[in-house]
Amino acid sequence: MASGTLSNPTRGRLTSRYGRRWGRAHTGIDIAAPVGTSIKAAQGGKVTFSGWKNGYGKVVIVNHGNGYSTYYAHANTLKVKKGRLCKEKSSYS
Repeated sequence: MASGTLSNPTRGRLTSRYGRRWGRAHTGIDIAAPVGTSIKAAQGGKVTFSGWKNGYGKVVIVNHGNGYSTYYAHANTLKVKKGRLCKEKSSYS
């Protein structure tokens, strides 16, 4: 179940914050990192999607319960499949 506290999913430079962006709501943050940088779960949960999605490219979506889901987008490779249960800081790409 989601606790409301999320860990940083990767190392890199914050390029876009949560809030208004380009005249509309941006409901996440963007972190730029070199190709091959690991992306890890911000909190434990279940993978509900792993694949290609328009606007996100290669993306993993993790449902943490209690209404929280996180998206890990623009990945170079994906290492998990839909249905996987994961612990916080499990690697996705």
